[in-house]
Amino acid sequence: MVELKFLHNEPALLAGRRLVVADLHLGLERELLAREETVSFTIELKEKIIRLVEETKAEKLLLLGDVKHAVLKTSEREWVELKEFFKELSKRVQVEVVKGNHDGGIERVVGSEVRVFEANGFCRKGDARGGKLASVFEASGFCDELVGFCHGQAWPDARLWAQDYIIIGHEHPAVEFVDEVGGKSVRKAWVVGGIDVEKARGKYVKARGKLRTGKNERNGLQGEHAEINEDLQVVVMPAFNDLVCGSAFNSSGFKGIGPLFENNVFKLSDAKVFLLDGTSVGSVESLRKKE
Repeated sequence: MVELKFLHNEPALLAGRRLVVADLHLGLERELLAREETVSFTIELKEKIIRLVEETKAEKLLLLGDVKHAVLKTSEREWVELKEFFKELSKRVQVEVVKGNHDGGIERVVGSEVRVFEANGFCRKGDARGGKLASVFEASGFCDELVGFCHGQAWPDARLWAQDYIIIGHEHPAVEFVDEVGGKSVRKAWVVGGIDVEKARGKYVKARGKLRTGKNERNGLQGEHAEINEDLQVVVMPAFNDLVCGSAFNSSGFKGIGPLFENNVFKLSDAKVFLLDGTSVGSVESLRKKE
């Protein structure tokens, strides 16, 4: 399996020689400040990514959805900035994009060098160890050496369920700490947990297709069926943009917005929480009890 590594004090993941970041939400500052002509954080985020690519010697850069922020209307200025963003990154590394729910129309600016994975998907075979693209690409993400990648706004494709890990974004995970006088501190976090196999099978069947359970099997699709690894772990990535503070997973009112959370497939209470500096702060449930 490809080695996974959380980068110290960064909301970024290294999967083999692939650097992964999620939820850049480029252009968010315009919405927050409620005006078009304002300072842009796109250059700052681009330079941060370039620094991480150089430090890690990454060969690929995967943007795991919600690269841009505007959904209903992306301004001409933002399209220009996005085009320059991808142009500069593509000079340094092979760029891949898994589209998120904010990324409609992003194909018009990414450039021919960037691989974009669409919602309807495709399948491509190759030897990942030999430097080719990942072995399987599917409708809602793709797989590379027993690690699946998808943004999280849609059900993972059938083949992703047979992997050891699925990496998602979309949820903007954070953890909230409350001191004895009621002062609160919210910190971005990694959240890692398992799945409820029965709920996965039942909910996914209604939504997308059929799943069979299988412990550590890697047979992929079998006709209309797919194996589901009972030991599968889901890694929820923190947002890369500092303006996206995140949702406190341990707050009493937290409800996730993707199908893994909305259908209680992700075992939220038992999931482990890690701060960006690598500190393990316990399970989501144990942090709830500290409120």
